[in-house]
Amino acid sequence: MVGKVEAQIEGILFIASVTPSELTCEGGAAEVAISSNQPWAIAVEPADGVEVSAASGTAGESKVTVTLPENPELAPVEYKITVSTNTGVPTADKKAEATIKVKEYELVYGGDKYDIVKLSNGSVWMATPLHYVPDGAAISDDPKAAKICYPQGFSEVKAWTDTTFNEDGTIKTASWKHSEVFAPLKDNESISKCGLLYSWDIVFGEAITKDNYNTFEGKQGICPKGWHVPSIAEWKALVGNITGDKEVDKTALFYNEEYDGGVIADIEAAGFSFGFTGMISASKYNATNVISPAMTTVESYVSRPSMTYVASSTGKEPAAGKDATQMLAVASTFSAPTWDKTTNSFPETGKYPEGRLTGMYANFAGGFVQVRCVRDSK
Repeated sequence: MVGKVEAQIEGILFIASVTPSELTCEGGAAEVAISSNQPWAIAVEPADGVEVSAASGTAGESKVTVTLPENPELAPVEYKITVSTNTGVPTADKKAEATIKVKEYELVYGGDKYDIVKLSNGSVWMATPLHYVPDGAAISDDPKAAKICYPQGFSEVKAWTDTTFNEDGTIKTASWKHSEVFAPLKDNESISKCGLLYSWDIVFGEAITKDNYNTFEGKQGICPKGWHVPSIAEWKALVGNITGDKEVDKTALFYNEEYDGGVIADIEAAGFSFGFTGMISASKYNATNVISPAMTTVESYVSRPSMTYVASSTGKEPAAGKDATQMLAVASTFSAPTWDKTTNSFPETGKYPEGRLTGMYANFAGGFVQVRCVRDSK
């Protein structure tokens, strides 16, 4: 396709064309061909960050390289190229035009494309958990033998009430019980959806110690270039409540006062896929970490791990006189219904039926976490 103009300007016939008239690229250099019977000038709008190899030229055939910045946005950006005669005659309506569309930003890492989401506070996050495996590393279901493990999974999940009675037949105790079979998720579809569990030292590329625990905040770590492991402040802007922080941010994007933290279902509605990767503590999968039907009103959460730790890059200062250095993370919480003695019944679900997300302490020794990267501020 050719963007072409043919106009009579005070007795001068101006004929010009720009080829191609429409072009889609990922940013960088794009070449256009200009054909004109008069001297010409080229303009590009918007002009910020744009370079052209020649701003003007003489009559004849010319090639111009237009260098466009990469598009950081999650929607295409359109640039309009205008070629007009520069003979000094006003030519507002005597011009040839073309359009270059720079595609929306895409995140490809380790050969895999990741969905991304821009939240209402302007921050850009991976919409799914990280499942990148560095060169030389391997995935395992044995946390004692590897640095990266499969996401936690369960099968044959069952839930029931366990009740004991007094001699007069009244209920003495009542609680929900559940059973399940542990089954790590090893298929590619589950790994892409749930992400992988990473030991803390592979998250940052070095062992975390009492001497360096506070040096990782905002670091790239295992994330792609231009991205980083989120700080606990970046997580607090989403969930509002961080253990050990005296002030709760009730203006956080997903804070819910009833939950006193973020609501996972609301986070997912904004474009996150939480993943429910699970957790590993003391080099062991948490064997009783399952969401039973009694814990949630969200059907897709049933049989997923009830507690998933997601890494932050912020260390926790040891308490005075103690050497228990930890990292901060955010963690999901679900709970089973508790027997209500006033009504002699169970509520329909537990306390956090749509999933609670808050900041917590995490032991890095033998601990494995989900990683979700956030883009560096531009």
